[in-house]
Amino acid sequence: MHLPSEVTWRIRKEESLKGLKESTDLGVKVLWLADKLANMRSFVRLKAKRGKALWDSFNQKDPAQQEWYYNEVVSLTDELSDTPAWREYNTLTLLVFKEGDST
Repeated sequence: MHLPSEVTWRIRKEESLKGLKESTDLGVKVLWLADKLANMRSFVRLKAKRGKALWDSFNQKDPAQQEWYYNEVVSLTDELSDTPAWREYNTLTLLVFKEGDST
């Protein structure tokens, strides 16, 4: 399809999450967690500088959709919940998507 990225964003994310959900390879989950933790660290810095405008430069500008995606990763990697990386990711996800907080 030749649709804009913002239109296909949810479909692409659902497909990639399906792969994560179906994976039995712990290494795959660790890699996902590392990647999303790096994203979340960046989001915290961007939110401190730009507030809710941090999403303006993304294909998916709706913070609720972004929150859905990153919370799905929290759920799908919860077998790593005893690791410092997962706990940091979970904490930062809560911080970034905290309602009513523009900073």
